[in-house]
Amino acid sequence: MARRVSEPVVLGGRLADGTRIGQDQCRLDGADANRRVTGESLKRGTAYIYENRPALSRQVSSEPSFKVEIDPLDLVSSTIHEAATKNDVSSLVHLLEGGHDINDKDWAGRSAVFLAVRNHSYGALDLLLRHRADTLGVVTHSDDAALHFAVKGGDVKIVNSLLTLDENCDVNVRGNGDLTPLHLAVNNNDTEMVKVLVQHNADVNAIDSTNVTPIALATSRCSPELMFHLLSPRATGAFCVRTEQQSNGRLRGPRTASESKDNINNQDEMQRTPLMLAALFGDSDSLRLLLSTGADVRRVDCDSRTVLHHAVGHSKVLDILLQNTKAKRLLEKKDGAGCTPLHHAAQGGFDKNVRSLIAAGADRNSRNNNGETALHEAARHGRLNVLKTLLRGSGREGKPGDSIKVRLVNTANSRGLRPLHLASKYGHPEVVRYLLDNHAAITQTVEGISPLHYAVKSGNQKTVDCLLDVHYDCLNWDDDNGNTPLHVAANENLPEIVTLLLSDGAIITENLHRENALDVAINKGSEDAALAMGRHGR
Repeated sequence: MARRVSEPVVLGGRLADGTRIGQDQCRLDGADANRRVTGESLKRGTAYIYENRPALSRQVSSEPSFKVEIDPLDLVSSTIHEAATKNDVSSLVHLLEGGHDINDKDWAGRSAVFLAVRNHSYGALDLLLRHRADTLGVVTHSDDAALHFAVKGGDVKIVNSLLTLDENCDVNVRGNGDLTPLHLAVNNNDTEMVKVLVQHNADVNAIDSTNVTPIALATSRCSPELMFHLLSPRATGAFCVRTEQQSNGRLRGPRTASESKDNINNQDEMQRTPLMLAALFGDSDSLRLLLSTGADVRRVDCDSRTVLHHAVGHSKVLDILLQNTKAKRLLEKKDGAGCTPLHHAAQGGFDKNVRSLIAAGADRNSRNNNGETALHEAARHGRLNVLKTLLRGSGREGKPGDSIKVRLVNTANSRGLRPLHLASKYGHPEVVRYLLDNHAAITQTVEGISPLHYAVKSGNQKTVDCLLDVHYDCLNWDDDNGNTPLHVAANENLPEIVTLLLSDGAIITENLHRENALDVAINKGSEDAALAMGRHGR
């Protein structure tokens, strides 16, 4: 008995009259009876339907219940998910008309909308959207909407379909991490996608779970063109009136210029504004755009750092800011540690930055919370070029005793440490030599520690030599505990320096604990230092 059907045949489904056609209950003319029949394997011909054949049974009845003439063009996918994946619109139509749940999830928790988006199935997606398929919760255990996945896939056509055909699609919908689709487009540095989202009124100032906006995100990773689109009048809403639109039941009206400026200055978890981030990452193009759109240069982050602090290390960005009148007023603004931008530039060894800041009027005598100047920072970190720049032109030639240079070189911090102490402590012999050549005095800290004590402890023999060449008399100075540099060398187990000090005439004395250098070496277990003292013969 043959039946001719006018509707598509659904393998694994039912005929129009309700007859079920299981994939294991079908056989083609000339086909192996045990062969699994799928949509891809069917050709034009006759399908034999075995109504009484048990599912998955390999035994074929001698006579089929009936047969159906099949045109392969009439075949449809067995599930709505398969149809969406293959962009099989005709199958999708049949399945939806047959009452299939449009929002049903597959074995992996994915909806047909998600599969259409992922596989760029334009026709299938349009059909699903026109049938009001849900574009939220398209994947189980994910907060991302279909629009998030479309943006990640970089398909502008899919994104346009979602935004135009789904009346409930919110361009600012929140996903994992409270990210909006615009955050994702910016993260991918996808300029075309950003343009499309902005044209659909994406909020460039939406904050994610870490309080980061798309604008702030763009300053660290995106092209100037992308930043331009984010800061365009349409994006910021400062110079255009938006048409009110429905967004998840909320009406969103036009944004005022003052509101837009406030949002451009939105601060992240560390209280950094987009302008600060542009400075931090050396993004001069973004910095210019932000300044031109009214970004506030006076904001400070959680460490009280200004945009000038963040600009240190990026000469082009710093020079742009120093041309801005408001930014220039921040030269002496101190962070939480009391450091000015000049302190930061000196510490980092950014000589060009130091010269720019000084030329703009930065005070070389400004002190941080520890009473240290930028010169202290340069000495501590061995920044010889910066140290020279800081001292250049700070004194009056021919009158070294009255010069500002001498006072700057010999400025002590709150513990009595001068730049020479710090250079000696951290083993920078070139800096030590330059400071000594520029009238640095050998003094002791409030604990009685001399630069030679620090130099010995650092283990840098060149630094020790520099100090002894200029100030031999500090060889036997003791600190508040009665320890001389020789005691320190013994304690640190430095045999070469022990030998050097003894050869230069170091006197063996006792400290306040009635220990000489050999006692210290023995008690500390400094075997090499003890042997060096024994071999020296003193």
